[in-house]
Amino acid sequence: MGGEVRKPARGRRIRGQSLIELALLLPVLIVVLLGIAEFSRLWYAFITVDNAARVGAQYGAQSREAARDVAGIEAAVREEIATLFDVTPSNPSVYVLSGTDPYGYAFVSVTVTYFFRPLLPVPGIPSSLNLTKTSVMRVRP
Repeated sequence: MGGEVRKPARGRRIRGQSLIELALLLPVLIVVLLGIAEFSRLWYAFITVDNAARVGAQYGAQSREAARDVAGIEAAVREEIATLFDVTPSNPSVYVLSGTDPYGYAFVSVTVTYFFRPLLPVPGIPSSLNLTKTSVMRVRP
């Protein structure tokens, strides 16, 4: 009677196995979630840069005077892009071009370049990316 070996209860073994599986998979899950978060930030920044270039071109397309108002176009772009994380006076850069096309119509072109930097280094995402978008619109007569 005293020489019997007791086997652990089946429930205890299953709980221990689940804990080991969680310990092995948790780092992988965290890396995947961080990658998803960084990709989401990148996508949001791309959409915001696209919208900012469009808003700047819309501002300049109101009239010929507005097309020459570079400070106003830049202000419209910066107001639209202000929701991004790393906005500084030099980031984003805004380039405005206005003129006439070969058919004699006035146009305004706004190019916005934003330097995106991930918060954490994630494999597969470079340390910085240049997001550039150009929007061209015809100026209203």
